[in-house]
Amino acid sequence: ASSLAWANGLEEVQPTVTRLGAALQPAPGTWLAVEQDHLDRQGNGGVDQWRAGAQLGLWGRRLALRAGATEAAGAGLYATAGLGLRLPWPGGGAALDYAALLPAQPGAVSAVRQLTSLTWSFGQPVPPPQAQLAQALTDRRGRLRLARIALTGLPADAKAWRVEIKDQAGRTVKDFAGRGPAPARLVWDGRDSQGQAVRTDGLSYELRGSSADGIPFQRRALLAPTVVGGLGGPLAETGGPTWGLRPPAPVAQPTVKLKGDNELAVSSADFNVEAVAGDDTKGWELRIVDAGGKTVKTIRGQGRPPKDVRWEGNDDLGRPLQGSLGASYEIRVIDAAGHERVAAAAPVVASAGFAALAAQAQARVDALPACGCRQDPSTGGLHCVLYFTPGEAWLSVQADETLAQALSQAGRQSLHGVQVVGYASPGGAAAHLAQARADEVLRRLVDKGRLELKDATVEGRVQAGRPGRVELDLGAAP
Repeated sequence: ASSLAWANGLEEVQPTVTRLGAALQPAPGTWLAVEQDHLDRQGNGGVDQWRAGAQLGLWGRRLALRAGATEAAGAGLYATAGLGLRLPWPGGGAALDYAALLPAQPGAVSAVRQLTSLTWSFGQPVPPPQAQLAQALTDRRGRLRLARIALTGLPADAKAWRVEIKDQAGRTVKDFAGRGPAPARLVWDGRDSQGQAVRTDGLSYELRGSSADGIPFQRRALLAPTVVGGLGGPLAETGGPTWGLRPPAPVAQPTVKLKGDNELAVSSADFNVEAVAGDDTKGWELRIVDAGGKTVKTIRGQGRPPKDVRWEGNDDLGRPLQGSLGASYEIRVIDAAGHERVAAAAPVVASAGFAALAAQAQARVDALPACGCRQDPSTGGLHCVLYFTPGEAWLSVQADETLAQALSQAGRQSLHGVQVVGYASPGGAAAHLAQARADEVLRRLVDKGRLELKDATVEGRVQAGRPGRVELDLGAAP
């Protein structure tokens, strides 16, 4: 209860209203509600009124049909009817509502009442919801061992969400779902529902759900890496099937026939894969890698490869590869025993411009400090420092050799208590670069079959004074 005191000394007592009600949502957008009101006039009597109503949501909850009834003491019974239309768009929307109050028995005090309202909301466009491959750890066959999937653009008040990961054939290989707001990141061990490792090539996702007010959201797209720099940047991606081209030195090079306006605008190419395959070849694979180190096209086959394998200049989605300068190819073959090796790898375009870039890259590698390892007297393990070329996230030849020597010193036992810390100087995408360097060293350890992921601690640090390096501690085997 409340009251108003006027300047002339009069006091006006305000009525008290008590409301009791309940609502039930049997289906999304459909509601049933009842309410009982009591108005106490503070000594001048009271009035009771009941209300009941229902709403049916249609057309993705954009259209609402409403009906109900109400009756107040001494005022007669009224029926209610109405409809609502919502037209959302990015950053805002419009809503139109209409309601009518119809007397059940026409009388002197009864009349039809109508109400119409139109509202319009606006604001900054909201980015669409999406999933991105923030980081990925793969083996040498391109199969996932560990993936971190970043979710962005989802409503903060999401009621439910689902992410389905699909392979190249469109089959669902992993399903994530939940109620309430979605997490910022999902962690996946890279295996499907049957426990089989999944390849990274051609993965896509379907993201769908609804907000708290019933507005649905949905998106289908490739599960692409998070890009932290352009083609000219120091780090073009922090995940995906490859962080740059890292094959061993090829023993032979196939003949590559280019077709196009010039060597910087390649429309197609023929690769003589047969030239680098052995007599016992069981399967083969041709990968096209763009200037940022991402595998954009994969062509594979069984048995001995044909003499010429045609690449039409498109990626796996059929889109032309933009900018041939810096694109590379990688040919892998699998022998009868099931062993896979990189048979050849080189730039698609061997132009003077690419040669100059390669010379600059080699100069940066030659300027790196010497990698090395030392015995840690306190633990009995090895402490190694592996240096990386500035702005890059893959091991140099020297660092790879140092890692191989360290594993040889550690013996044949499985490694335990392994700590991998990647460093990068402050600025730009330093945090992504530091983590990518640590993950690269971890991937090499897993590839060699010497490490289980649960036995390793991996982190990236942004710190001045320790640029371009990974510090690796190999604990003594128990």
